[in-house]
Amino acid sequence: GLPGRENWEACLEGLKPHPNLKKLTISSYDGERLPNWAQMDNLCTSLPYLVDIDLSWFHRCQQVPTFCHLRFLKRLQLKGFPEVEYMESGDPLREVCSLREEALFFPSLQELTLMDMNNLKGWWKVMGEVVSNGQKDELVQLPKLQHLSKLEIK
Repeated sequence: GLPGRENWEACLEGLKPHPNLKKLTISSYDGERLPNWAQMDNLCTSLPYLVDIDLSWFHRCQQVPTFCHLRFLKRLQLKGFPEVEYMESGDPLREVCSLREEALFFPSLQELTLMDMNNLKGWWKVMGEVVSNGQKDELVQLPKLQHLSKLEIK
């Protein structure tokens, strides 16, 4: 039979790429969580020289890695992430407005493709208090991408 999700996750965890890798392509991943080397900001330290990323058909994943600080990334293609609602959680103003060079938002990105991500609501999910009823409110912001020459959303 097909291997369980734990086997998918263990396999991808064990396939940690060389840190000088420039192109990463992963297709038809059936795990629920990403390997440690790709979770949150770990991708920026484990694979800092990525130029091209193509991830497709991650049907069970609810999170994607943080891509926006990869300083050499020119092409990002994400297809088939039906469970992802937000690309990142955190403070977009801190991320975008930071004066630190390493914190620039997609400093080299030229092409961004997002396909078959039907639950995607926005880039950032930020939780803030609403004074009127005391409930939490979601705020979504999309910053300007200065070098982006192609944007495809299907």
